[in-house]
Amino acid sequence: MYYDSPRFYYYWEKIDGASRRKKIRVRTYRRNGRDFSPDIFLEIKRKRDAVILKDRLSLNKTDIGKNWKLEIGNWKLVDARSTRVLDEYLFEAKSRCLAPKVLIVYSREPYVGKYNQNVRITFDFGIRAKRSDNLFALDGGFADVSGTKVVMEVKFKGALPFYIDRILKDFNLSRVPYSKYCLGIEACYSLPLLAMLANKSQSDSLLLRKGQLVS
Repeated sequence: MYYDSPRFYYYWEKIDGASRRKKIRVRTYRRNGRDFSPDIFLEIKRKRDAVILKDRLSLNKTDIGKNWKLEIGNWKLVDARSTRVLDEYLFEAKSRCLAPKVLIVYSREPYVGKYNQNVRITFDFGIRAKRSDNLFALDGGFADVSGTKVVMEVKFKGALPFYIDRILKDFNLSRVPYSKYCLGIEACYSLPLLAMLANKSQSDSLLLRKGQLVS
């Protein structure tokens, strides 16, 4: 579930192509596509040119107040990094009047390097979005964002391993912009002007159909 200002500050950061930008969201997972994990995270995802950084803070349901306004009274900060994440969230929430804007759900197949666990490849599909202020509101009303497309992301620390680079070149794969958040906003808030700019409103990924690259 993504947070933004009343005028969609983070969305417009992306549309305008700001080289330094961020997104704030609350995330959880479902086991086997059914039961929710007890783990809930506040995440701040930053992009600095081509580098993506993500900080997260572990939450539980008692940390979450009405309408998903995050209550700080019960948070247990275990280290200095958690304190920094909380301070940044509180600053952004107060200065930009943040509130939940869109709920994004999807299925993911993740793969981790057997010998180099700093490399991950994920395939996301069935991406759907709806306006909601409830992380667990999965009872319909979603807009189909991805259609038949599958989003492939290659995630790594440091330099891209040569063998991954070679595989991408062998299959003539190149990076294309894709943002679940921006597409979700465009789908859920009936913003045709923004939809016209969709090819600007994305982050780096690979778009695939089953068996082929989407050009």
